[in-house]
Amino acid sequence: MQDALSQRLAVLNEKKQQVDGDMHSWVEDVDSLYAAATQWLAAEAEGGILRLIPQSAEVRESNSEAYSMRQLAIQLDAGPLLLLVPRGRNVVGAVLKHGGRISNARGRVDLVNFEDRRALGFFRGHNGQWFIPTPDAKDPWAELDKDRFRAAMASLLQ
Repeated sequence: MQDALSQRLAVLNEKKQQVDGDMHSWVEDVDSLYAAATQWLAAEAEGGILRLIPQSAEVRESNSEAYSMRQLAIQLDAGPLLLLVPRGRNVVGAVLKHGGRISNARGRVDLVNFEDRRALGFFRGHNGQWFIPTPDAKDPWAELDKDRFRAAMASLLQ
């Protein structure tokens, strides 16, 4: 039979392993988003229209210590710098301008126009897939794909 301290330490160790596993899957999912963005912009990168530059970012969340992750800079030859910036793994949703709600998310990465600070959030689903808010309050998010990503970029460049 374990004493109270041993039981408490076992519970704390189990929680730490859960957090470590969550962090690992968060990093993998963000990296998969960056890999997809790199693929979706490959033609422009090869043509010299833009450069994709991996960078380091510090993420601060209210319920954990700050940690380092990658962000992806998209440097346009004739335009502002865009950044894919991880905002946090504990972001669970958002209320959208049209009143729709995004709930049950498992993290957020923003596409930010560095020049004027406008941003669009991409939200992580339960299976590591990424979603983007839509203008439809009844169906407030759609799976992020090449066309939606490129449209999001275009909207931040207007």
